[in-house]
Amino acid sequence: MEYKIKFTNIAPSDNLKKIVIKKTNWVERYLNIKDFSMIFNVEFEKLTTRQRKGKIFRVEFNLPLPGKTIRIERVTDDMIKSLDEAKDVLKEEIKIYKEKMKEKEEREFRELKRKQYNL
Repeated sequence: MEYKIKFTNIAPSDNLKKIVIKKTNWVERYLNIKDFSMIFNVEFEKLTTRQRKGKIFRVEFNLPLPGKTIRIERVTDDMIKSLDEAKDVLKEEIKIYKEKMKEKEEREFRELKRKQYNL
């Protein structure tokens, strides 16, 4: 899996890049999609340059998958907190995606079986 990490209105940080990779390295194993190169887009942004308090840090995940693109955005007062919240939502979205793909495969298998036996 390839990571594309973008920083907007904040200085690029190798430490933050390492944290992202550490917290999201489970995605490729969990999806177990073969013959598909994934590009995991992550964007860190400080929403304003003057404001010092409040929800000013945004993390956005974009994960293009076969049949769907998962996009998650979280805004909080701390960059790591935003990252953790986005990671939790990503896990739930991937779980839903896997369930739908499994249902689709089962439906296609049933249709193929009906055609084969003329039911």
